[in-house]
Amino acid sequence: MRRALATVILLLSLPALALDVDALREKAMKGDYQAQRNLAYTLATGSGAASSQNPTLGCAWYKLILLSGSEKIHDGDIGNVKVYCGQLTTDQQSVADKQARRLAKQIYGD
Repeated sequence: MRRALATVILLLSLPALALDVDALREKAMKGDYQAQRNLAYTLATGSGAASSQNPTLGCAWYKLILLSGSEKIHDGDIGNVKVYCGQLTTDQQSVADKQARRLAKQIYGD
């Protein structure tokens, strides 16, 4: 019974999980730490918006979070870089590094 209830709740909440990636990206580009984390996860996994899955760009956002210098950064952010960027090829990681630096300049300046 509990399992069936959990399944129903999950199915009913799926529309709420569908993220407006553009709105999330807009907040992330304004330096919103939580939006950056959510966008990185959405891109890395396709969660909530499978059509926007881009693991390399997701890794770039995770790396950007570490570059941001936010006082909100914690061990989980370091772990996210290890997990999600660690799944990429060397070439993909190189692209992610460059993209993270470009994003950092756009968001935080030089």
